[in-house]
Amino acid sequence: MVTGKKIVDEVSGYLRVFEDGTVDRTWTGPPEFGFLMEPVSPHEEFIDGVAVRDQTIEPKSGLAVRIYIPGNDHHDVHSTGQLPVILHFHGGGCCISQPDMYMRVYLVGDSTGGNLVHQVAARAGADDIEPLRIGGGVAIHPGFLRAEPTLKTILSRAQWVHKHLH
Repeated sequence: MVTGKKIVDEVSGYLRVFEDGTVDRTWTGPPEFGFLMEPVSPHEEFIDGVAVRDQTIEPKSGLAVRIYIPGNDHHDVHSTGQLPVILHFHGGGCCISQPDMYMRVYLVGDSTGGNLVHQVAARAGADDIEPLRIGGGVAIHPGFLRAEPTLKTILSRAQWVHKHLH
């Protein structure tokens, strides 16, 4: 925990932003919820039906992906003997795979990752990516906003306010 600096913004129990621009993410909330802030270490043994592996895919930059491997007790609903791949784009993060390995891919992303889901799905729809097939996408709280609103956005907001608040 960082001390002696002026806090300019805070998410109680978790995140503090200081005047000099630094950020402290030390958990200071109720101890019973602290486990939610602890990273899960990769493990090859199946715990609660899943093994976790971290794989570096770009050694130069250190870009890595986390792979969750279901145990043998999980069955494919399409009886192909293969499970679908789910790519989760964490805000600001990206997952990359080799298309010839996966026939059904599902995209999931939150925050900025939701924007990545949209962009990847749009590009996949415009390009020939055979044999890969996007099975679906879920954009959770995507941030489809620009730094500066367009004139159309400003006018539509003004029209909404006029219609609903007058």
